[in-house]
Amino acid sequence: MQTFSKASDSFKRANPHLFLASKFGEMKSARSMNKTEAEFARRLATNWRAGVIDGWAYESVTLKIADRCRYTPDFIAWTNLNRSIVFYEIKGGFARDDAIVKFKAAREMFKWAEFQMWSKNKGVWKRLY
Repeated sequence: MQTFSKASDSFKRANPHLFLASKFGEMKSARSMNKTEAEFARRLATNWRAGVIDGWAYESVTLKIADRCRYTPDFIAWTNLNRSIVFYEIKGGFARDDAIVKFKAAREMFKWAEFQMWSKNKGVWKRLY
């Protein structure tokens, strides 16, 4: 199902990132994924094919934290059954302080969604927050 099936052509031209569908049904960002994000995307795609989640997207939502301060989580996943939304932030072996501060601020501001930060270091996934 197309997320914006009734969108006008002008809306599509203004928001091309929302209409670049890939083979798993997620939407792509203009920026390509790094290796760690791509591995996490494969995990989400597996969950989507198994019916655990109803959809997911890469860098498709930007949240306003404050004036001139925005946060774009790496991934969003959702289920229609219980209407839950999860934002995922994926890090390699190192997470910068500004990324953690924005993540925590978004988690406090947008309580209608779950926020998870995952890190992969030396081949091991660990949930940081």
